[in-house]
Amino acid sequence: MKKRWFAGVLALCILFGCFGMAVSASSLFEKNRVYSTSVFTDIAQSEWFYTEISNCYEMGLVSGDGSGKFYPYDLISRAEVISIAARVHSAYVKDKRSFVATESEAWYMPYVAYAIESKIITAADFDADYTVPASRREVAYIYANSLPYTEFRNINITIDRVPDVDDTDDYYNQIIMLYRAGVVAGKDETGKFSPKEYISRAEATAILNRVADASQRISTTLPNVDTTTQPEADKYNAVEIAAKCSPAIFYIEICNRNGTVIASGSGFFISQDGLAVTNYHVIEDAYSAKVRLIDGTEHTVSGLRGYDKNNDLAIIQIDGDGFPYLTLGDSDALQNGQTIFCVGSPLGLENTISEGIVSNAKRVFDDITYIQISAPISSGSSGGAVLDDAGTVIGVSSAGFEDGQNLNLAMPINLVKEMQTDILITFAQFQSGSGSVSGENIPTVNVPTIVGGYYTDNVQIPDFGYVTGMAQIQYSPANADGVVTRCYVYNYNALEAYLRVLMQCGFSVAQHQYNTYGITVYVRKGETLVCISAQPSKNTIMLLYYIESANQSSIYTYPNTSIPDYAAVTGRRLRNKVAMSDQEGYIYCYTYIASEMQDYIAALEQQEFIYYNASPMDGGVIYSYDNGDEIVGIYVNRFLNEIWIIA
Repeated sequence: MKKRWFAGVLALCILFGCFGMAVSASSLFEKNRVYSTSVFTDIAQSEWFYTEISNCYEMGLVSGDGSGKFYPYDLISRAEVISIAARVHSAYVKDKRSFVATESEAWYMPYVAYAIESKIITAADFDADYTVPASRREVAYIYANSLPYTEFRNINITIDRVPDVDDTDDYYNQIIMLYRAGVVAGKDETGKFSPKEYISRAEATAILNRVADASQRISTTLPNVDTTTQPEADKYNAVEIAAKCSPAIFYIEICNRNGTVIASGSGFFISQDGLAVTNYHVIEDAYSAKVRLIDGTEHTVSGLRGYDKNNDLAIIQIDGDGFPYLTLGDSDALQNGQTIFCVGSPLGLENTISEGIVSNAKRVFDDITYIQISAPISSGSSGGAVLDDAGTVIGVSSAGFEDGQNLNLAMPINLVKEMQTDILITFAQFQSGSGSVSGENIPTVNVPTIVGGYYTDNVQIPDFGYVTGMAQIQYSPANADGVVTRCYVYNYNALEAYLRVLMQCGFSVAQHQYNTYGITVYVRKGETLVCISAQPSKNTIMLLYYIESANQSSIYTYPNTSIPDYAAVTGRRLRNKVAMSDQEGYIYCYTYIASEMQDYIAALEQQEFIYYNASPMDGGVIYSYDNGDEIVGIYVNRFLNEIWIIA
C-alpha cells in the first residue's frame, strides 16, 4: 500500500474479525456478517443463487477463496464440502473447534479429522481422496450427517422414492431424508437427483442454505412414477447377441519394435470414429498394433487415448471412421445370477461367443473390484466385451483362474466411463515414457537428467511437450521483459503429469488461483518461477516464464505494488484476503512459520525495504518495512499461528 500509517486500520480488522474465519458459537443460524455486492464480484444479483450464497456468507459458512470471487460455476471438491460440513457441525455443537493445518499437512486435513471424529464421514469414505470433485450423492451424504437427523423434519411426507435413486444405492437414506426435509427437490419436473453427476459450488451452496436455514426448505411432491408399467428393454439370446454385437468386436495383434507379432487379444469399438477398449496388458509392450474386423478388413492402431494400469484397461484410437460400436451399460446395476455373454478372439479364433451368468457382481481381489462370471473365456479373449442380454457392455474380459472351472473375471465398464480420452500418444512415445496419458509413465528419479527434456531458453524448466507428448500450438519468444509464452492443447491428465514432473525436478507450488476460465498455478524453484494457466473453456494450457538471464523479481509482487508476494517467496498457501475498508490495499493471511517469515524479510530487503519499527498489538506484533515509496506491515500472532501481510 502507499506509504501511510495503517496501525489503526489493522487494529479495527483485528477487533471486528474481518477475516470471518470462525462461525459464531452463539447460534448456527445467527447472521454475523453483512453481504454486499463487493464481497464476491462474480455474483450478480440477477443470478438464481444470489440469495443462497449471500445468506450462507452472512451465516459464516462460506467465504470464497480470499480473492473477492466465489467462482459459482466451478465444481466443488470433496475437501470443500467436508470443510463446510465440519464448520456447520462445530457451530451446532458449540465446541469452538479451530481448523488450522500444520506445516506438513494439507489445508483440509483438520476438517477431515474433525468430520471423522464427529461421524460426518468415516475414514474409509472416498478412499481418502478428497481433492477430486464431489458428486451430488456425496454432497447429500456429507451435508445430511453434519447435523442430527432430528434437525431434518419431514415436511414432504408423500415422497417415498426418487426416480433415479434406488434403495440399494450408496447414500440412499441420506438422499431420501433430504428430499423429505425439503433440502433438495430434484433437477427437473420428475424430481430426478442425478446422484453420480458432479455439482457446482453454486448448487452445493443452495443445498447448504436449506440445510442451515429451515425457513428456506421446499415443500414439494414428486410425480408418482409406476415402474411396473415401464417398458422393458429388448432382450436377446446368444444367436441374436452374436449377430447384433459381433461387428463391433475385433481381433488385435501386437508388434514389437521390429514389427514382429508378439501377442494378440480382443477389443471393441465404443464410438464410430475409432475409439475402442481393450486390456492394458494386451498393449503394454506394443510398438505398433493392428486390428481385424469380422468382415476381414484391417486397420492400424494410431495410439493410446487413455489407460488405467491398476484396473487393466486401455482406450485406443483406431484409424478410420464409420465403425459399428457398442453401447456402454451400467455395471453398478448388475445382479448376481444375471445372464451375460462374452465375445472375443480366444487363441485367435475371432468372434467367439460364450454364455454364462454373473457369479459375483463385486468380487474383490488385491483391493481391485472385478465382475466374476461363469462364461468360459480363454487366452486371447482379454479385452473382449462382456454383454448383458440387452446387448450393452457391462464389462471387459480380463482374467481367469487356471485351476478353476469357469471362474473368470471382467473389469466393470463404469471404470471406462471415468477415463480421460482427450489426449493421443503413439506407442513409441508410450514405450519411451516421453508421452503420458495418466502420468504413470513419467520418469521419476532420472527426470532432471533427461537430454533435450528442458526448454533451451531456460534449462531449469522441463519441456511440457517432451513430458506429455503434446504438440506446441503457439510460441511467443521473450518480450522486452524477458517473458516467454508457450501454448498447448488443454488436457487435464497432461497438466497433472507435467506438474508431477515439476515437483520431481524440485519445484513447489507457490500459489494457485481459480477464475472464470480455469486455474492458474505458480510453481517455483529458487529464482525460477513458472506460471501455468489452464483454461478448459478455451482448450489451452499456457506456460509463461522468464528466459534464464532475465530479472524475475516483478513476478513475485502483489498486484500494483513492488511488495514481494509472501506465497511466491515462501510457497505458503494464501488462507484469506480482505480489502482495506477506508484506503487502498489488502490484508493477506497465511499460516505462520518462523523460518518462512525470515525468508520473506530477506526478500523485502532485496527489494530495498528497510526495517522501520515494531509495535505490540492485540496479542501479536506488527513489523513495519519502508522503501521510501511504499510501506508493508507484517503482523505476527504466534498464539493464533497467523501472519498477515498488509500491502
